[in-house]
Amino acid sequence: MRLIEPPQEFIADGQLSLYLAGRSIGVPHWQSEAVALLADAGFDGTVLSPRPTSPGADPYLAWKPFGWQDHTIRRVDCVMFWMPIGAQRIQDLYESHLLGRTTGAVVVGCDLDHASTRNTLRSLLPWLPVESTLADTVAAALAQLSHPAIARDPAAEPAPVHLTTDQTIRSGEPAVSCPPDPNPAGQPPAGPRARASAPPRGGRS
Repeated sequence: MRLIEPPQEFIADGQLSLYLAGRSIGVPHWQSEAVALLADAGFDGTVLSPRPTSPGADPYLAWKPFGWQDHTIRRVDCVMFWMPIGAQRIQDLYESHLLGRTTGAVVVGCDLDHASTRNTLRSLLPWLPVESTLADTVAAALAQLSHPAIARDPAAEPAPVHLTTDQTIRSGEPAVSCPPDPNPAGQPPAGPRARASAPPRGGRS
């Protein structure tokens, strides 16, 4: 398992990657516990922790604007939130993943003592499960990584889909089935009315 902390640069190596997001200031070093749980589970990918363990390291380095976290969190296969401070960041990443702007799925956990945070998450994202222990959150992240979604290139433009009516829609939107025109241009309509309206043979009017 490869562990990356700020200011180390994250260079993808083809292995699965997991970002440890969530509360980091004024709480126990849960990131180290999560890394131990991942190692015990046999995870052999890359773990990115914004909370450095090196003595003397700047504990706020990762959260500088357009800094280490902003540069890495949208490039991983899964973002695991434990004890998040708020729900807006989770919602942004979750919706970006659904829209294909990022490849990382989102897993969230928060202990039962923080009822207000859990209620906020359930109100804002009622379909997103919220685990109640760090071990369960790590297990959920590993389960998500074992069934990763198909990665999409955020810079790639959606491929056009051509319909029979020469209309073009963007991929991902529901295609409308267009039945063939029963009366093509230049041909009289078929049926009894058409035969009644057709001129009689012999040129009589």
